[in-house]
Amino acid sequence: MGQKEIAHSPLTLLGDACYCTWASQNPTEKGSIMTQKDYKILAEAMGEALARASATGGEEARTLVYNSAYGPLVDRLESDNPRFDRSRFASAVAVAESEGC
Repeated sequence: MGQKEIAHSPLTLLGDACYCTWASQNPTEKGSIMTQKDYKILAEAMGEALARASATGGEEARTLVYNSAYGPLVDRLESDNPRFDRSRFASAVAVAESEGC
């Protein structure tokens, strides 16, 4: 059986496998499947990051965070989970951003 390809560079030190690569190759291992709670935590953290960027650096800083973090994150979540709902995640991020978490 072929291994699932991850279209991003590892998130750890060079030469070490990143957790998402390990999880996608070992889907039955405990802790390798993201839950709704995990997606909620990511949405809240992203909303908080966007709110902080906007509050401290204005719209330009918010746009930078959005383009450099939000887009790649959503792409990876979608590639990992075919049932990932971009619009639902975006709504959760928007709520968290408006609340300033």
